Amino acid sequence: EELAIKLRTNGSQQMTSSTVVTTLPLLQQLKLPPGTKVTFDGDALTESATCAGLDAEDDDVFDVTVQQSEVRVTVKTRLGAGLEKSWKIVQAENFTKLAAAAADFYKAGDGQVARLHFDGDLIEPSRDTPLSLDMEDGDVIDVSLGPAPSAPPRARPS
Repeated sequence: EELAIKLRTNGSQQMTSSTVVTTLPLLQQLKLPPGTKVTFDGDALTESATCAGLDAEDDDVFDVTVQQSEVRVTVKTRLGAGLEKSWKIVQAENFTKLAAAAADFYKAGDGQVARLHFDGDLIEPSRDTPLSLDMEDGDVIDVSLGPAPSAPPRARPS
């Protein structure tokens, strides 16, 4: 027997529907990312929980909590009007790794770095994250190659 259940993610008002077999373990059927927690009527589901064992019915709501550190987004980088590359990055991590990978991919020369821009604004790789910039799958990051920023002058001892 199958049920049509609803999934509410991270407390959102929007819900998605999913059809599941009542006798099979629910978590295996939903194929959620690692670290995801699912609750029903306030109780966390175990790996072996089934809809039949939970007395679930059609249109019952299951709360899904996805750990932000695990959520990934697919973005594209683009150099000028040409070469694009897709990258799958963790939403909660800064852009330091992507900036270095983009510099390698676009063959930045000695002393050059990749500067990343999103919606016309410069991304600060050590501070900004896809989450802080509200990025979604398919968003495009423009790349420019240029000299590495120079370090501020050091104060001379008196």
